[in-house]
Amino acid sequence: MSQDFDEDEDWELEDDEDEDQVANEDTTRQLDVDICPPNLDQKLYDDIVALREKRLDLDEAIADEKTVLQALQQTLGQTQVYANKVDAELKAKHADLIDFQKKKQRKINDINVATGIRSHQIRYDRSTHLPDDLSDALIFNRINKSGLTSRIVDVRAEIKREKERYVNRKQERKDLSHEVKHAAQVIKRLTDECNKLMAEKFGKLVQLEKLEGAIVNLQIEELKQRLDDAGDEYYNTMTQYELRKIEENDDTIDLLKTNTKRLDELTDIVDERRLLDEQLISRKTKAADEFTGPSKQSVEEFDRLCTLVQLQAQEIEALKAEIVILSRKGGHILPPNPAILPQNS
Repeated sequence: MSQDFDEDEDWELEDDEDEDQVANEDTTRQLDVDICPPNLDQKLYDDIVALREKRLDLDEAIADEKTVLQALQQTLGQTQVYANKVDAELKAKHADLIDFQKKKQRKINDINVATGIRSHQIRYDRSTHLPDDLSDALIFNRINKSGLTSRIVDVRAEIKREKERYVNRKQERKDLSHEVKHAAQVIKRLTDECNKLMAEKFGKLVQLEKLEGAIVNLQIEELKQRLDDAGDEYYNTMTQYELRKIEENDDTIDLLKTNTKRLDELTDIVDERRLLDEQLISRKTKAADEFTGPSKQSVEEFDRLCTLVQLQAQEIEALKAEIVILSRKGGHILPPNPAILPQNS
């Protein structure tokens, strides 16, 4: 007994130790959630914890929404069943209402209504005096009576026209029946003549369809042969036309290539001529510039020389005049003033 007690006590102690270990693990887990692990950024750890809490909140919200959705789906199904039931009952009630309205209208139509009418408002058409018993009479409105009277006249006219049409159609039918009989007699007579001629020619009655199929119609065969010949000729003509078209296309391509080559050569020649013209113009410009410079200098030199000649001529004339004056007075002739003589540049 003591040994059993000790074993039980050991088992209880082990259970207590396990519970303490689980509690310590839970505490450690809580501490692990609340405390940042080493070698980890505190801000990153806080963000992760916040995201975890947010995820748990979202999971709870999603679970709640799913529960609400299931409840709404159940309510929707029940509502649809109820709506279908209400629609069926509404259709049945509507049909019952229509039947009731019809029965009501029939009952109303069966009710006799008494209307008071004075004697001067009644006109009896069969005689000038009113009878004592009006049970067989029908009271009718005057406007409707006049309309029915005019309609009676129209109906009588229509009946008369229909009778006339019937008589005409009957006469046409008789005429057509006579024509049919006459045509049958003509057909019978022609058939007898045909059979008689056939018996005289062939000695017996022959079916014309088989005879036409057995006899060769030369005209039709000739037309078929002409048609075949025309088809062959058309085929040959079209073949030659296609070949000629291919050759012409090849010639056209060759001409296009040749023309393209000639155009390229012409373009090169035009470009070369343009370059030569530009070079010629530049050379002419240079030559003109070269000849223009000396000609201007020679003109200026010529003008200067002309001016010098004129000045010298004036000096000579002045000297001549002075010599003449001095020769008349008998004075001495002085040498010319070197200041007024022209200077050679």
